[in-house]
Amino acid sequence: MSDKLFIFDIETAPLPLEQIEEVAPEFKPESIKVGNLSIEKAQAKITAARDSHLTRITESAALHAEYGQVVSIGTILGSEEMLFITDNEATKIAGFWHQAEEAAASGYQMVGHNIFGFDLPFLVRRSYTLGIKPPGFLMPSRGRYWGYPWFDTMAAWSLGDFQSRISLDRFAKHLGLEGKSGSGKYYYKLLEENPDEAIAYLRQDLKVTKAVAEKIIPLLKDSEVGR
Repeated sequence: MSDKLFIFDIETAPLPLEQIEEVAPEFKPESIKVGNLSIEKAQAKITAARDSHLTRITESAALHAEYGQVVSIGTILGSEEMLFITDNEATKIAGFWHQAEEAAASGYQMVGHNIFGFDLPFLVRRSYTLGIKPPGFLMPSRGRYWGYPWFDTMAAWSLGDFQSRISLDRFAKHLGLEGKSGSGKYYYKLLEENPDEAIAYLRQDLKVTKAVAEKIIPLLKDSEVGR
């Protein structure tokens, strides 16, 4: 396994409300159980459910590619940092895929935290939307996604037990390393209100991911987990 690491992390945000409404499932009043409620109370319950239907979707929209978008991508290639923070999502994603292809061709291993469960699927699904061709090496010849040269520090922790998850912050601290600088849940709001602070948060995420990878990957050389 190569010691050359390509570290990356994405940050996402909800799409504009009108775009979410275009793809959100239609509210079905018949799905609301009203039991023996009076007509007035039953109607009130259905109305409340209708009002909260879209709210529930938008609250977690940044976690789902059909309702969300990529607002930032940060990478560290060797010792060189690059941040994709343009207003155009397609430009960000296409630029990242191009950099990833070049890095892989140069023998770098592609590393992130929970990239199998979130970052890579989100990037590919948004690529579908935007008409961008993802790199061919996303699926190796063995017929499964996310094989070598991709390395997920979350997968290195869970070891096939999908119930055993760990945050990047806890993993770093478990290893005696410096942790994250906060939560990325509302990164997109921070990016709008305080771009410098948002960029500092993204850079710290990259720094922590790199530190975790540099500590555990040498221990996994020549193992199936490492590859």
